[in-house]
Order: sequence, then C-alpha cells, then structure tokens
Amino acid sequence: MNSLYKVTATAIAADYPQQAVYDNLQKMLRAAPAAFDKTFERLAAGQPVVLVKGLGEAQAQDVVAKLVAIGLVCQAEPLGLSLVSKTYRCPACGVEQDHRSDGTPDICNSCGIVVDSYTPPQPKQRNELQEAMEQERRALATQAKVVDEKETREAERKRAAKLRKIARRKVEEELGLTWRSKLGGLLAPRVALPVVTLLLISGGSGGWWLWEQQQQDAATAAATAAAATSTGTAEQAAGAAPAGGMQLTIAPPPGLSVNVASHPTTGVSDPAIDNAIAAAEGSAPMTGTAADMTGNQAAAPFAVTLPPAATVRGSASATDPAALAVSSDPRVLTSLAFYRFDTDDLATSAKLLDRVTLRLNDKTAAPAADVEQLQRDAVQLRAALAAEFVQRNEPDSAQTHWKRATRIADTLPAGAQQAIAFASLGRARQAHPTLATTKEYFQLAKIAAERATATPLAQVDALSSVARELTLSGQAPAARELFAKATAAITRISEHRPQVAAQALLAQRLAEAGDLTAATTVLAAAADPAPLAQRVTAIAALALERAKQGAVAQAQTEFNAAIAQAGALADPVERSETFIFIARHLAQAGNSAAAAQIIAALGQ
Repeated sequence: MNSLYKVTATAIAADYPQQAVYDNLQKMLRAAPAAFDKTFERLAAGQPVVLVKGLGEAQAQDVVAKLVAIGLVCQAEPLGLSLVSKTYRCPACGVEQDHRSDGTPDICNSCGIVVDSYTPPQPKQRNELQEAMEQERRALATQAKVVDEKETREAERKRAAKLRKIARRKVEEELGLTWRSKLGGLLAPRVALPVVTLLLISGGSGGWWLWEQQQQDAATAAATAAAATSTGTAEQAAGAAPAGGMQLTIAPPPGLSVNVASHPTTGVSDPAIDNAIAAAEGSAPMTGTAADMTGNQAAAPFAVTLPPAATVRGSASATDPAALAVSSDPRVLTSLAFYRFDTDDLATSAKLLDRVTLRLNDKTAAPAADVEQLQRDAVQLRAALAAEFVQRNEPDSAQTHWKRATRIADTLPAGAQQAIAFASLGRARQAHPTLATTKEYFQLAKIAAERATATPLAQVDALSSVARELTLSGQAPAARELFAKATAAITRISEHRPQVAAQALLAQRLAEAGDLTAATTVLAAAADPAPLAQRVTAIAALALERAKQGAVAQAQTEFNAAIAQAGALADPVERSETFIFIARHLAQAGNSAAAAQIIAALGQ
C-alpha cells in the first residue's frame, strides 16, 4: 500500500517579493480571497501551513517543485509526520494542546475556535484627543504644583517677617520699653550735659553770625533810604533776628509701635502662630460657611441625643488600625476641612486640604471617580476661603486660594463635577468682584450641568447644586429651571434605591437654597427602610434651615433623627463623612458643643 503525503509550506523564500508569491500561490490554489488571506498571513508570519494533503509521493514532490519555483520553502512528508511541533498554543485562550493527527484543521479544546480561521481582535484605536487632554492635564497639574510651592514660600516669608515685628513689640511691652526709656541713655547726665552744651554752643554761634549779617544789611539799607523808613526797616530787621541765640526744641519720636497688616493664612500655617497674630492685632473672630458665605447662624442652641463614641466611629477605640485608616481617608479629611472652615478655623481647614492633595498623589488612595469629587470639593472650599479672606481684607491670602481653586476647576474633566466646581467659583466671584477672572463661571456651570453624560444620580447632583448656587446668588429664575430639570432626571431612574438617593439629594439642595416646603415634599417621597447617607444629610440640611427660621423644636427632632440614622450606616468612611456633615450643621445651628463632641468621638 502506497503512503499518502501532504505538502507543508514553512516560510517565504528570502529572495522573492511577498506580493509576487501571494499572486502566484492564489492562482495555483484557486482559493477564495477571504480564506486565502488568512492562510497567507500565517505563512508570512513564519507559521507552517499544510497546503495540500492526500497525494502520492510523486504528486507531492511535483507540487513541492512548483511551490519552490514561485518562492515558497516547503516539504513533502507522509501523513502522520509533521515538521510542525506536536503541540500548539491556542491564539485565543492560550491553552497549549496537541495538533490533530488526522489532517483536519485544529480546533481548540478549550474555547472551540478553528485555529486556522481565527483572526485576533484588532487593538483599539487610540483616541488622540483624549491623550492630548490627559497630557495637558498632567502638565497643568505640574505647573500648578510649582506655582503653589512658590506662593507658599512667599507667604511664609511674609508671615515670618510679620511675626518678628509682633514678637519684638510683645517683648518690648514685657520689658516695659517705651520711646522715653530708649531715649533715657541719651538723656543721662554724663551723656546729656556734653551733648546739650555742644548744641547750645553751636546754636549760639550760629545765631550770633546770623544777627551780625542782619545788622550789616540793615546799615546798608539805612544809608540809602529815608530815615523813618530806614529806622523802621532796621527795627523790623532787628526784630527778625533772635537776640538771645537759637532756641533748641527736641520733639519726641513717634514711638516704636508697628502697624501690622492682616496676616496671610496659607496651607502650611501654624494655628498657634495664627492665634498669636490674631491676638496681637486685636482682630475679632468672623464666621463663614462653605454652604452660606454670609456666615448666618441660628440664634438659639438646643439639646440633641448623641450615641456613644464607639457607635459614632464604628470601633471600640480611636487608635484601632481600622479607625486610623478611616480618619486618614481623603473623603473624611475633606469633610473635616469643611467643618474647620464652618467653625472659623481657616488655617486648619487649609492644612487639611493640603493633606488631601498629598494623599491623592498616591494613585491607590481613592478611585478615579472619588478623585474628581474630591477635587470638586477642594474647589468649593478654596473658593469659600478666598471669599472669607476678601471679607477680612486679606487680599494676598484671598488671591492664593482663588488661583488654586480656578486651576483645579480647569483641570477637572468636563461633566458633572466640573459644573459644580464652576458654580462655586461663580457664586464667590459674584459676591466679591475683586476675585480676578475672565470667565463667566455661572454660564459655564449651566452648560456643563446640562451636557453631563454621567449617571442619572450625578446629573441630579450637578443640576441641583448649580441651582442652589444660583439661588443663593439671587438668580432665582435660572435656578428654578435647573431644579425642574433635576426633578425630571429623577423620573428617568428605574431602580428604587438610586431613585431614593437622588430624591434625598434634591431635597438637600432645596433645603440649602431655603425652600423648606419643596424640600419636605421631595424628602417625604424618598421613603426607604434601609439607612441611606443621602437621606441623612438631607434631614440635617432641613433641620439647619428650620433652626435658622426659628422652628427650634422641629429642628431638634430632625437633628436627632439624622444622628440616629447616621449611626446605622454600615460603611465606616460613609458613616464618618455623614457624622461630620451633621456636626457642621449643628455648629451652624448654634450647638457647637454637640458638634465638637461628634468630632472628638471620631478621633479628629
């Protein structure tokens, strides 16, 4: 029995053009273009390909000769033998397995593809615009870091110089040094007598010389004028000269007190130094909030029921590793920065923001979505800091925070978070036109919010946040339009839990804008037995607004409800953020003691 042979091509000869080999081989095999292209791609890549099989030995050798003539490297071999490795690795799933020995095409035992017909997926085309934007974003971030460091060094230099002046004045006060005591050395008998004698001699000599000059001038005038006129002129001239010499009067110096301007506060300032400077300058404390830049607070404090500290932080001790990890989380630090701002501790607020920036440099500190939200919060708080420093007549500090806020907002990706950041800048700019800018931030915020393509919950957040800022800036018609669009966005949410979260978020923004009736109605529709952070913050916002309007009893009830629901939140970071939010609103409502207890329970 004669053996059957197969012809296997292993490569294209080096001296033959690939296109010529392609054309001649296709004519010889008379194969369909689609199937032939895949076969030739494997051959061009140096993979062995069985071209013909089931031939006698003479026929196989004849085919080999023809293939070699057109530029292929090939070999005739009996069926059952192969120049190819006995095993292969599937190009799709990577599983290594044996070639089929019956001459049929290899089919992967794992994923089921026909190996000869498999076409690897094409790599995704690069989005050149996105890459360019990412490069620009990194460049702007690097530039902003360099500028921030330069501004920080300059502000620290000014602070150090100012602090030295204040310290000198304080030491002089402690030692009882005045301008009189400083001149005491000059006025001592051993020093004063020679000095005064010298001054009197000099003054007397000078006076005598001036008197002689006046006498000579008077005599000359008397010889050429009438006697009466000469006499009058001489008398007048004589009266103009001091007869007894020059009288020496020593005026006291204006003193050594230093007029110190308002001190610049930067992200690396020391609270102890800030307190010393404030005490030396006699500046009165001022109140401001990121949610309400007018510093409006409720009048009367009220009692609330606080859970045990372990319930607030979710652990038995504030030094537990889990509790320490939560307290250093960027989201918790940002919430704490807002609280310090609300309680007028601007220096600590700025330092906490700087800590968050350092944490965000670690790419594992927070997911990308959280990073964008944290950057948005940084814009909101730095804009509020800039507005507060304008009110305090501290332009250097105001411009420092304003520049950092605008730079961060410009580097945010277009979308919901950038819309909220632009709205915060627009409100601060409208309240304080001295904050330099060439952009219409409110207009940019409205455009970004309406074009946001994020999740429906993020759309509700963006639209309602921009609407709140417009309301607080006196632009009620535009705000009502955006609130209506946020309400419509909620109806497009099909799942119950996200819809409740969106309703609670809208209720919070309405309460912050002062519309208690609409906020209460929307929150009543957001019923859910499970604890939800958005619902808790909405209740706290409602409670603060009621306290401002004098409904203290109802505000107390709602604050207690918010505290109880916050303690039931399972996520430790979310629970800490929510409790700090409640503490902020308690402080603004007048109960600073309860707010401080919550912060202390969190180990902050």
